[in-house]
Amino acid sequence: MAPVYSILDIEQRINRHCHYLRIPKALLPVDTQLYLTADPSRCLLLFGDEIWDLLRDKLMSLSQTIPGSDPLKRLLIGNAREVFMNTKHRLELPVELAEFARLEMTAYWVQTRNNIVELWNPDLFNEAKDGSWLDKQLTKKATG
Repeated sequence: MAPVYSILDIEQRINRHCHYLRIPKALLPVDTQLYLTADPSRCLLLFGDEIWDLLRDKLMSLSQTIPGSDPLKRLLIGNAREVFMNTKHRLELPVELAEFARLEMTAYWVQTRNNIVELWNPDLFNEAKDGSWLDKQLTKKATG
């Protein structure tokens, strides 16, 4: 199954702690409890509780001797938030996560094969899709 791409509007309310992402009913995950976290590629990941529990357990079981496991744990687990859908089908989007992913007025909703949803800044998504994001990351590592 190919990913589903949708463009969503972000409503910035007068709440300093969260923005709201309006989501059409057809795009909602089946699970009622949802978790949102940061991804190394600067998008946000949205999971149902079953998938989040599996991922969190796998991350926690990674040995500290595996290079890069601690920063990955800090990023994914340390930024994880339980999020809620309100009655108007808006997802609470914590400001710090929206800033991390550079989500402003619009976002791409990418439904992956394994029922993980990615929320992307449109510009970052296009860079990642074109491979330029990966090129920049590899160049940083090689020179840094």
